[in-house]
Amino acid sequence: RFKTPQTIWRPAASLVEYPPAHTKVRRQYSSSQCQMMAPVLMRDPSSFALLERILTSTLHTASPPSLLPLITLLTSRINGSAACFNEQATQPGAWRRAVITLRQEDDDIARWELEPALTQAIQWLTRAPDRFSAAHFFPLLTRGVSSEQAINMLGWCGVCGWLNRLKIALGETY
Repeated sequence: RFKTPQTIWRPAASLVEYPPAHTKVRRQYSSSQCQMMAPVLMRDPSSFALLERILTSTLHTASPPSLLPLITLLTSRINGSAACFNEQATQPGAWRRAVITLRQEDDDIARWELEPALTQAIQWLTRAPDRFSAAHFFPLLTRGVSSEQAINMLGWCGVCGWLNRLKIALGETY
């Protein structure tokens, strides 16, 4: 399913009919990273607003910007969210080489040598968060990022993973 770049997501729940009071909120988030999930998430506008704050927080702004697309790509690939992967793969600044590699089979990905410290940290945090440890964190610091940036990158990984799973649960990929 990752080899098909046309794979997209749509909400499984019937679309929400927005009451007039939600018009301002809907307009405010029309360009949001959650735009496709807005029909489902707008059932609770205050929760949606809080999610939007997380997505624009220092998790995003204080992380090395060049690595955010890679984190998003890796997390969605590990979680099996082809639609999230394809959304990120089409964004400007996406890691083109990474996109090609991550569309391959799992064995090909296992041999991938790009950003090994970050890749391993993301894999452990996404697949087995209970076994994530300092042994996975400290190699990020040797890469030249501050501890704050490393924590923010891992936080971004967690947010992306949660959104991947939410989309899988609330919609369908076709």
